[in-house]
Amino acid sequence: MATGAAYVGGLIFARWMPPYAVLGAAVVAAVALVLTRWRDGFGARARDAGALWLPLHLLLVATGGLGSPLLPVVAAWLVLFSLRSTLRRTIELGAAAFALLVLAELWTGGLGLRSAIEAVLVVGSGLAGAWIVTRLRMEHASSVVALDRILGEAASGREGSEPVEAARRLRELESVVDRVRLRHGALRAVLWDVDAEGTRAWSRVVCGGHAPASVTLHGDPLRWAWSEGMAMHVDSPASWAVGAHIAVLPLDADGGRRCLLTLDFDAGAAAPDADALQETAAYLQALLNMQRREAAAVASRIRFLEVLELIRRLPREIEPAAFAAELAESARRLGGGTGAAVAVWEQDVGRIIAAVGDDGGPAPGVEFGPLESEMSLAARGGAHIVRESRSGLWADLPVAAPGERWLATPRALAALPLVDGNGDAANVIGVLAIWSSDRSALDPESLAVVEALCPFAALQLRHARSFGSLRDAGDRDPLTSLYSRRAFEDRLNAECVHFRRYRRTVSLLFIDIDHLSEINDTLGHDAGDAVLRAVGHVLKASVREADFAARFGGEEFIILCPETPLEEACRVAERLRLAIERMTIPWKGRTLQVRASIGVSSCPECVPEPIALVRSADQMLYASKTGGRNRVTAAPTSVD
Repeated sequence: MATGAAYVGGLIFARWMPPYAVLGAAVVAAVALVLTRWRDGFGARARDAGALWLPLHLLLVATGGLGSPLLPVVAAWLVLFSLRSTLRRTIELGAAAFALLVLAELWTGGLGLRSAIEAVLVVGSGLAGAWIVTRLRMEHASSVVALDRILGEAASGREGSEPVEAARRLRELESVVDRVRLRHGALRAVLWDVDAEGTRAWSRVVCGGHAPASVTLHGDPLRWAWSEGMAMHVDSPASWAVGAHIAVLPLDADGGRRCLLTLDFDAGAAAPDADALQETAAYLQALLNMQRREAAAVASRIRFLEVLELIRRLPREIEPAAFAAELAESARRLGGGTGAAVAVWEQDVGRIIAAVGDDGGPAPGVEFGPLESEMSLAARGGAHIVRESRSGLWADLPVAAPGERWLATPRALAALPLVDGNGDAANVIGVLAIWSSDRSALDPESLAVVEALCPFAALQLRHARSFGSLRDAGDRDPLTSLYSRRAFEDRLNAECVHFRRYRRTVSLLFIDIDHLSEINDTLGHDAGDAVLRAVGHVLKASVREADFAARFGGEEFIILCPETPLEEACRVAERLRLAIERMTIPWKGRTLQVRASIGVSSCPECVPEPIALVRSADQMLYASKTGGRNRVTAAPTSVD
């Protein structure tokens, strides 16, 4: 009100008031406008930009009217208005602005042909700029909508879904919505998707205009229609509307409201009656239901093909860890989760042998006991556990073992026992967990497919473990029971592949028994073998489950430590050196004392690739030998 009073007063008395007085009225109008908007909240509304015309017009009158050097500001103002309104409204306001400029010049007596031509050119250039900006904005919005449609289709479907079918359904829906718009004589039709909580809506299909931004339903007319579940007319459109009044139709699809249709009408257009709107809603609901069933059929067919491929592929993996990794990845993909893990279960103790996903959580080698995690509950009870929107008691229960660290906490979880035999809990040999960090529930149909595969997976896991036991015996050094050099080289190659993919730290310890050749020469090779067996026992008892200890050859041992930086590897090496130094080996009435020299290296701190760890650690072992033996020497870091 204060803005309007200052504007009208300044305009009426501009003929007799000095320019500085009119300028003062412009300042008053601008300050009143800012205070009003500050109180009511600045919003992306056309009226906020349109109201700027009041102080701007007074400013032009005070600085020379149509001859004002600020006249080009009108063109910029029209472009600004077009960013917050439609082109039609911009043209209407531009014509009104030009009329007010001419009337003000007539009132103050300063109208001339040159000034009128300049005003026409300025307003015309502003409208031309507004037209260009509007077209660019609409093209950008169309691109964004197209991208959102593609991403939405990809997010709602399954991996490997047919994009051609998804595009066909979208084109069909666009055609129907446009026919509905033309039938009812609407300016624009928008089909909105609404989230499960009914708090936000975003446009899926837009016909007859640019796409509106996503809308928060609280306080918006869309919320009223959504809450009541009935079609309604709104005479005071929201900020996203382009017409003078709108009709809103909630659409029930397969028993649940997930969509809204809005029709924008011009001021002179008659709104359709309730029967016509109900007929339109029924038609669109039938189409949406049909398209959902088509999409479900396509997803089921693709899921079936994935299951067949999984059944064909899984028996090829005869190593337990490789089989478990393939099973975890396939289950994650089939179940629509963001991560999965597989554990073996023996004598009420579980051990993770494979984990996939980027959420963190269970890691290979982690052990867990009964009743301390979701996976142990499923294994102990021999029953499937499915958690939706994990909260309360289940939010604090770990997935596999206490202390697991997550980058993204699971919101939904399924723990499925792998039972080999008649389904008795006593025959549980493993457990499979699938989780999702971006959804509050896993798809029931997808979980049913994974559950049906669990007996087959349990049988294959048992076969893989049986073969793994035979393979493990062949990979062991018969004297020390540590892994052989060939097994170590296979493991190192696997670590190289893992490092190239994930860039995770890995360290290596190279250990040599000091003066073992002297023991062999003075006491015989039987004494030397006793020393090697004792050292092998110490190494097996001292290293972690995830570490890989092997006899490299002769009196040399090697330990691969995944996820271990250089500093921690040096602490492990020093602990091993002290454990070997404290050994007492009885031999034919005497006690043998043993010492060891150790070299340590780490990737990527010391070397760029894991394959270079052996050479680097061997050089550090030589440095320990030449430096006095019975010591640990670490490789220099790459920044040293």
